[in-house]
Amino acid sequence: MNVMSLPAAKNSAFVSNAFLIFLSRFFPSLANLAVILWFSRRLPREVYGTYTHFWIHLNLMVPVACFGLHVAMMTYSAAQVAALRRSVSRIQMALFVGWILVCAAVFTMLQSGFSAIHSLVPFVYFVVFAAVTILESFLIVHRRFLIVVTTNLLYAAAFTALHYFYGRTELMPLPLFSVLLVALLARFVICAVATATIASPEVNGESNMAPDRSKARSLWLHLGVYDITQNLFTWIDKFLVSLLLTSGLSAMYYNGTVNIPFLPLLINAAGSAILLQFPTGGEETDNSQLLQVLNRSGRMLSCVVFPLFAFLFFLRSDVILFLFSDRYADAIPVFGMSLLVLPLRAYSFTTVLQRHHRGRLINIGSLTDLGLSCILMYPFYLWLGLPGLALSFVVTTYLQAAYYLWVSAGVLQVSPLSLVPILNWALKLVVWGTLFYALHFWMTMRQTVPCISLAAGGILFVLAVVISFVIDSRWAKK
Repeated sequence: MNVMSLPAAKNSAFVSNAFLIFLSRFFPSLANLAVILWFSRRLPREVYGTYTHFWIHLNLMVPVACFGLHVAMMTYSAAQVAALRRSVSRIQMALFVGWILVCAAVFTMLQSGFSAIHSLVPFVYFVVFAAVTILESFLIVHRRFLIVVTTNLLYAAAFTALHYFYGRTELMPLPLFSVLLVALLARFVICAVATATIASPEVNGESNMAPDRSKARSLWLHLGVYDITQNLFTWIDKFLVSLLLTSGLSAMYYNGTVNIPFLPLLINAAGSAILLQFPTGGEETDNSQLLQVLNRSGRMLSCVVFPLFAFLFFLRSDVILFLFSDRYADAIPVFGMSLLVLPLRAYSFTTVLQRHHRGRLINIGSLTDLGLSCILMYPFYLWLGLPGLALSFVVTTYLQAAYYLWVSAGVLQVSPLSLVPILNWALKLVVWGTLFYALHFWMTMRQTVPCISLAAGGILFVLAVVISFVIDSRWAKK
């Protein structure tokens, strides 16, 4: 089969699924960004730092509780997930629920802002949040995108409104998280009802070929370890800073290393869309089709990621001062270091390995990455301070990406460079990097205020994204 002759339906399905998955997770992330901006300006650094500890610990512990179940589900079709669900015994289900409760207890003990009598609030919040994470993945596998998108939109609106009200009164943490728990419970009820109404695949006449249980269990365990280590990699530095340094420094480091809004959603949506398009255990797929979808995904994501990287990196001072005010000016070097990893967000490096059940290879890279970053954290901190802490994770992430490309190429028996549109990426980095540097230099010479620089940079960013998409779309048609 010609590599360039992938049916239009495949591309259409990939783009449609990726967009819907992204949209389903977009609104909570937008609400979280709005709260970060509001609280950074509204609250003293110490109070804001104490507030962020809750979310740091939650994001660190929930993947441990779910143990990759929500990730493993995305690897299979709806019929296969149903077959696997029926094969789980009540004892196994009880053990999994018990594990979530143990993790919830550990999370609760980390919350210093709650008294013993009110500790039930973080405990229940954790359990419900973990349940919602699993249920949403189940609904996405069954392509119930409308339910997930609508529910998350309503939850994001409530989340933002409650933070606005309680942020003005500074009644934290118990009153705020108590009402947030009510909103989260409503989100859980909707997801649970939607899950219960999904018909069995046999009723719909779908294929119900169950995947091999031993292979499924092995994949789940490997993906669980991978998901935990990846989240540890994302949050361990913030977690250690929250424990070892003052709340003010923790707040500064949190803002300096905050995830760029929506980019993790884009990369996860792209990877999930590929897996939905080529589910494991289905009909054999020509590697040329998979390679083309991977390259198309890389080109599509880079149309947004690379201009965004150039925009944020060269205008990083203006970004921090405009978003968080000059009280967080010391976060600028940390922010600059953390941005260096951004170009890698234009690709899903583990999709091939996940589809081919190579969980062991995934975890070798993930565990090595986490271990090496922990080794480098202290010497880099001594060298550059908190910016060095951020840089240590950037260095190991590039090493991990190179490893995943190498082993994925081995699985597909192709060249590592054939997995990524390397020339397309290089051209975009050079062109957009040069233009944004020139804009930064010109704005610096004119000594413009941050809002003017960001407005000019925003216009250039939009133009860069549109031009990149148009050029890549025309190339794809040819």
